[in-house]
Amino acid sequence: MKRFLHRLRTLAWISLFVGSVSSFFALFQEGSFSPTYLIYGLLDGVIIGALIAFYVLFIVRGTFSDLARRTPFVLLLTINTAAYVLVFVLARAWAIWITGRGPFDILPYDRGHFQSAAIFALIISLTINFFMQISQLLGQNTLWNFLLGKYHRPASEFRFVMYLDLAGSTSIAEKLGDKQFLALLNDFFYDMTDAVLETGADIYKYVGDEAILLWTRKRGVKRNDALRFIAAFARTLRDAEQKYALRYGLVPEFRAGLHYGQIVAGEMGNLRQEVAYMGDAMNTGARVLDVAKKLKKTFIVSEDALSQFNVPGLEDLGEHELRGKEKRIRLYGAPDSLFEEFRRLE
Repeated sequence: MKRFLHRLRTLAWISLFVGSVSSFFALFQEGSFSPTYLIYGLLDGVIIGALIAFYVLFIVRGTFSDLARRTPFVLLLTINTAAYVLVFVLARAWAIWITGRGPFDILPYDRGHFQSAAIFALIISLTINFFMQISQLLGQNTLWNFLLGKYHRPASEFRFVMYLDLAGSTSIAEKLGDKQFLALLNDFFYDMTDAVLETGADIYKYVGDEAILLWTRKRGVKRNDALRFIAAFARTLRDAEQKYALRYGLVPEFRAGLHYGQIVAGEMGNLRQEVAYMGDAMNTGARVLDVAKKLKKTFIVSEDALSQFNVPGLEDLGEHELRGKEKRIRLYGAPDSLFEEFRRLE
């Protein structure tokens, strides 16, 4: 449900963006300010943007997302380009028809109009593709922070840090082989999407079979989202048991460690740039996951993280000496029976 709502919000933003650009092109084409052409351009753009966004979000990344992920990039790009052209032509014809400017005609252009429409379609297609691909690469929140220059200079902030990995990954890799294991990891992290959207997490990066997730304090404590993520992801994996059993002959499980503390964020690199997160909280989060593996616990929370919530019932695991840390830290384990409680936390 959260993924569906996220797609609807994205569709709305894309429609408004394309409508704004379309209005500009309509006025440019007219050569003078005209409220009529401004409205027509806006309507054309909203319809075109909505149909293109629907195709990308609900077909390529929705119904046929599994197939799209397994399609070679060049072939997928070719299919998408052809689809964009078709969608644009149909949307333009539909927009003219519903605004009463003419009959439904898929090619209602003279030479000049056709050139303008072609330029407009190219700009829109490239822009939408660019931002959606970069958003997938960096993460939606990280993309906006990057564009706004928030981390152009290193900035300190407090974050919830979660390290999560595929339990028993070494033995699973030996059983499946490298190619099948990579496919399993891809499905595993893909199925994490709903939990990420539901709880407002930022996926910082994937490191082998691990994922590093971050929450701002405001979002992490909102409805206890940094805790509810675990229950949401566990529910998704449970619902997908049959899929994993058929494809890989097993049902994946995870282990996770959650910590809270100060980190430093900043842009890093030249030829390849990224927003990097560093600091003691990042290191401690990784060590908390190490303890979860050692104790064979599904989920462990540090005392610093737990102090941000009002959640009873976690098991006190005592103080632990973490690798590379001088100060011992108190940890708490979350029994599986609490996962359902996490889902209901408000």
